[in-house]
Amino acid sequence: MVNHDALFKILLTNFFVEFLDLFFVEVKPLLDRKSITFLDKEFFTSIPDDYRREADIVAKAKLADGEAYIIILVENQGSYEADFPQRLFFYVSFLHQREKLPIFPIVIFYGKRRKPIPATYRIEFAGPTILDFHYPVIHLSRLDWRQFINHANPLASALMAKMNIRAEDMPYAKLECLRIIATQRIDAKKTSILASFVESYLRLNAEQEKIFQQGLEQIAPKRKEKVMELMTSWEKKGLQKGLQQGREQGREQGREQGIRQGALDMVVHLLKRQIRSIPVKEQKRLAALSVAQLKRLSNALSKFSDVNDLQLWLDKHSA
Repeated sequence: MVNHDALFKILLTNFFVEFLDLFFVEVKPLLDRKSITFLDKEFFTSIPDDYRREADIVAKAKLADGEAYIIILVENQGSYEADFPQRLFFYVSFLHQREKLPIFPIVIFYGKRRKPIPATYRIEFAGPTILDFHYPVIHLSRLDWRQFINHANPLASALMAKMNIRAEDMPYAKLECLRIIATQRIDAKKTSILASFVESYLRLNAEQEKIFQQGLEQIAPKRKEKVMELMTSWEKKGLQKGLQQGREQGREQGREQGIRQGALDMVVHLLKRQIRSIPVKEQKRLAALSVAQLKRLSNALSKFSDVNDLQLWLDKHSA
């Protein structure tokens, strides 16, 4: 149950400067980092529906000689279409015409695809090129996670989880991601965001989990303790609660309760980042949802802008 839009949006808005530093080191010095603001869905109200991309990240920042927009478009295999370059050109052109400011579009593709996404949109007529629109594309699945192990940038420790990792390397990759996060000098909120991203995308089977635990035993005691703290994700917390309850109610029933509690914890966590505050009445309604309902809610919440959207969804989908 992974809400890709929400996870990437939370990660990149909290590590926006780190993102530029990781992939576009030449851009970072041009920006006044204190001036960076993220625009909400109201920014898109005048954009035609065919071009509207509310799930993407739009930041406005001051430059030495004015202001500019930086747009991060997150794409996966399921949402990519052949006319994407054309739609991106129309999208950027419309914003540029409306705002009269420079726009720097960046595409992040995290799905697996044999051919790379085109990084240009070209219009030609009788030979000469009339238009040559270029934009950078970051193919996460084509990057080797090992090349980022020694990177000091905290964002690298999370994005490694979506890079090219063979199945047999997954336990080692997860251990390295969490080990690197444990060394970062960042606040608890950002640490939790990084760890949650890794936990969401590097799910291990029983055999991989065994290898992971063996590797964990080789880490120095203090670092091992920190890594284990990071592993107390919403899923593991929920499973532990369920298993504890299951001592009296039966192990299998406790496991099911743990999974449901874990799903509930994740949805509440994402909702608080999306709409900030959840009224007590809605908290009770959320607690009554099934795992299937929580999954549907997780897939929908990236479109929520306030508590009214949550209330409308609950009115429509909950009993």
